[in-house]
Amino acid sequence: MVDTHQVVPVPAYEFDGGLMYLTHYKTMLIKALVELHFALTHYTIADKDSKKSGGNDVYTLELYSIRVLKKPLPAIVSPRKRKVSTKDPMGSSSPTKKSKTN
Repeated sequence: MVDTHQVVPVPAYEFDGGLMYLTHYKTMLIKALVELHFALTHYTIADKDSKKSGGNDVYTLELYSIRVLKKPLPAIVSPRKRKVSTKDPMGSSSPTKKSKTN
C-alpha cells in the first residue's frame, strides 16, 4: 500500500487537551472513551440509463481529530497461576516427602 497510498495520521488530543505523540496512540487510545470529529459528505451519482430514477448514493467520511474523554484503566497484571497445596506447608511434615521408618 505504500506505493499507492499516503498515510496521514489523525491528530489525537490527550485528556488535558495537549496533542498526543504518535508513539503513544496505541497505549492511550485502546479502551479509552474518545470523541471523534468527522465530516460526512453525501452525493448522488446518476445512472447511465436515463430510464431509471434516482442514482447511487455515495457517502464519504473524513475523520479529522480524536479527543480522549476518559483515560483507559491501567492494565492489571495478574499473579502467575500456581498450584496451592491442600495440606499446610508449614505443618510438621512436608506434604511431598514421606517419613522413613526402619
